[in-house]
Amino acid sequence: MLKYIRVFLTKVFSFFNYELRSKNQYKLSDDPVFVLSKILEPENVNLIIDGGASIGDTSQKLSKLFPYAKVHAFEPFPKFLNVLYEKANQNPRIIVHPLALGKENCKKRFNINLSEGTNSLLQPSQKSKEIYGALMEPEATIEVSQKKLDDCIKSTINQNIDILKLDLQGGELDALKGAEKLFKAGRVKAILCELMFEKAYQGQASWIELASLIEDYGLRLFNIYQKHHYNGQIIQADLLFIHSSVLEMSKEKRTISFHKFSDILNSQSIQE
Repeated sequence: MLKYIRVFLTKVFSFFNYELRSKNQYKLSDDPVFVLSKILEPENVNLIIDGGASIGDTSQKLSKLFPYAKVHAFEPFPKFLNVLYEKANQNPRIIVHPLALGKENCKKRFNINLSEGTNSLLQPSQKSKEIYGALMEPEATIEVSQKKLDDCIKSTINQNIDILKLDLQGGELDALKGAEKLFKAGRVKAILCELMFEKAYQGQASWIELASLIEDYGLRLFNIYQKHHYNGQIIQADLLFIHSSVLEMSKEKRTISFHKFSDILNSQSIQE
């Protein structure tokens, strides 16, 4: 009975130039981690890097959606690390690295802000005060260890990074530069990267510079997710880049997973 009601309502909405979709369908279609599970073959994903892992929520989600992968979670903030280690103790496929990712191996000053989710190796900019108010007000600094990703996974020299997730509060470009050898060898298959279109931190690279470097490494922009706005202007979003070779190989799966001329996931692929 419910099926017939849905069909009837769909036709009515279509008549008035509207489309009927479930909330869950739209929610999952704007979740780049879930979308990745509909592009890649989860059983073939073995190595994931979670840069800026915070308290490990994304690491857990990645581990659940890709059940054969090891998730290497990088986080330098001790308070977050305590929670992250607790989650890793419950899940042996999450490996914690108490490190910041960057373009060189060294010690760095790490800025702790009023809103700890905005902690960064960079100091807040004047623009951040206009947009975020006191949330990015500096409260303290600590010393942390920073390492190049190229040097973090030497033991897996013949293994591809299937997913590289970066949420480093302005430090994403330096982290990419610290993985130059991996990129030049074509060993990074997908990047999920938070980009800020307004410079919230001093010395933060422009989003154009960041996206251009990723494209130079052979990855292509797939889509933009979880956009945030300020007075109508986009200020932040998660961008998903997929290596061109993976895009070619995933054509058939994407045909099944997505509506042809839309970024909305097919409801049948969500129910799988």
